[in-house]
Amino acid sequence: MMKTTKKFKHDIETPHPRKWELAGYEATLPITEKSNPITQGIDKSDSIQIVQLLKECDAEIFRKEDNMATNYKTLYSESILRTMADAAKQAQELLKDPEDNLIVLSGCGTSGRLAFLLASSFNNLFKKVSYGYIIAGGDRALITSQELPEDNPETGIEMLKKISERKKKVMFIGISCGLSAPFVAGQLDVCMNNLDKFIPVLVGFNPINMARPVKIEGWHSTFLQVAERIQKLANLHKAYIINPAVGPEGITGSSRMKGGSATKILLETILLTAHRSLANNSDITDGCLLDLLRSYEETLKITYSHTEKIAALVKQAGASLQQNGHIYYIGWKSLGVMGIIDASECVPTFGAGKKLQFKEIIHFLLGIPLFLCFEEEDDEDMQEERMEARRVQHHVRRPRHSGCRFSHVHGFIDNGFKEMGNNDGDMSTLGPEFAISHEDFLKNVLPTIHKNDTIAFTFTSDDDVAEIEKIAQQVKTSTSNLFAISHGTAAQYMPKQLKNLFSIIINVTWPVTLSKYEGCYIQKFQYELSTKWMLNAISTGAHLLKGKVYYNYMIDLKVSNSKLFGRALYILQKFTGQTQSKCFETLLQAIYETDELSEKIKNVKISKHIQCAATMNKIVPAAVVALMRNCSISEAKARLASCPVVREAISASDGPGHK
Repeated sequence: MMKTTKKFKHDIETPHPRKWELAGYEATLPITEKSNPITQGIDKSDSIQIVQLLKECDAEIFRKEDNMATNYKTLYSESILRTMADAAKQAQELLKDPEDNLIVLSGCGTSGRLAFLLASSFNNLFKKVSYGYIIAGGDRALITSQELPEDNPETGIEMLKKISERKKKVMFIGISCGLSAPFVAGQLDVCMNNLDKFIPVLVGFNPINMARPVKIEGWHSTFLQVAERIQKLANLHKAYIINPAVGPEGITGSSRMKGGSATKILLETILLTAHRSLANNSDITDGCLLDLLRSYEETLKITYSHTEKIAALVKQAGASLQQNGHIYYIGWKSLGVMGIIDASECVPTFGAGKKLQFKEIIHFLLGIPLFLCFEEEDDEDMQEERMEARRVQHHVRRPRHSGCRFSHVHGFIDNGFKEMGNNDGDMSTLGPEFAISHEDFLKNVLPTIHKNDTIAFTFTSDDDVAEIEKIAQQVKTSTSNLFAISHGTAAQYMPKQLKNLFSIIINVTWPVTLSKYEGCYIQKFQYELSTKWMLNAISTGAHLLKGKVYYNYMIDLKVSNSKLFGRALYILQKFTGQTQSKCFETLLQAIYETDELSEKIKNVKISKHIQCAATMNKIVPAAVVALMRNCSISEAKARLASCPVVREAISASDGPGHK
């Protein structure tokens, strides 16, 4: 087993790393929304420290001991393993008849993207279409943030009915890391109302009593009520809940990280066990599951044995963002998918550049301010209120046109959508963010590459070395910031001429795995997970170094759905000490860019505020600064313009343009 006890001069002590398990720690919050004590000072850390802290957080996925005081269960808990085994047996039965049966994976954001990845992987493994996926926002959400649909249970229901209409039996796996997504709640509700056809499975990382208790707007229930119904059915062996506590995220609420990794580990373990049992005509036992879980735990150790080199990439990527540069991932096969997933998550998480939707692009080309891009269902009075709120502004800043480079982090994959194999096929005509092939990169991006940009290649030793070398040579003429993440076994090697093209190479060497039948798939899954951990560290670390995180909170998050609206409100209360009503008012002032709010604006549905906020930047930072400095929204924005780091904007002394 590879040792990971090496000490660095940058090592730091993490106070009370298991403090989050104490019953009184941030007691009003579910685990997935708590701040992690390990990373409470991560915004002041250097690149080596950032990677070490993220490693410690990821290691919590594999902790062994249950917490008896709080009744939190781990991935290795007997009850969790038993439920995983039972779910694998159900999957095995359905796989025997792929014509009449289907396994559907569904989720929002990262969960939906992983649903797509897993469905594709297992269809390729089984050589038949036995899996389907659903993602809130449709296939567009595979590439860009589409968070408003996450709040719509009816849309989720319609998508589930469509994908399952010709099947007799469907195992529905609904993924919601925080047990909070209305989109998934609606689907689970339909499954529970039709148990002759559906086998509902809920996957998340909070105890049931921590499921979101807020009534879903325009619907009859809460997620908590849905989860409690599933729990009753699970007790009757008619449904399954798999919800180990893997600890708070390293960046508070950023479920793309630990939640996404745990989702991948958990579901691949269940489904690969089902396939193994079917192929070998063998029984499913806890031992089968444990073998796979331990292989993923070894993956963590192997990945973070490269901490120094990962940190070097973090440092360079951070320098790129600090200089208004870009991070580009150039990947092959499923590692290209991992890059696209990581890039797609950066805008809602860190406000990493402006991703324009089709309607917004048209508005931009016509010279119409983007805030006029309202939803069709908005009534005329509401539009007038928004217009009136903004008339107090002296001018409207329009986004600067920058060709296809709307996002600071972007991923590309060989053969584009042909390699992706998504339901909707080629979406490259939808806009520049959907130009994801290597050809698109060479044609549209390479001519604009600047010395400040960072380019990371992700590939395996089985990929086309000649093609990798050809593209790397072209990129090398524009920037020296060229890096590689490569995976292979000890028997494989990278040609010297290819090595010489990269400034840093993270060459991950893997042991030969298991049986001939399934070994290549376990190895593929390990490569993907390892790459995910590294890319998460690079993009998160880069945005940390740019000042996008306040303590360990995503201060510049997009307020683009009800969950994020609530999180924004909590952040304001936590850091300013103001009342909820004051924070709510200031949040609305930041959304509507005014210090004068009419009663009508204050009292409309939250969904209307979210529609307006979804396309805007720096809402939460502006509100924090306004509250902390007791200043107007316009002054807060001026401070952020001169001091993008929130801590600096708050502490900066008054100067020209400030009161």
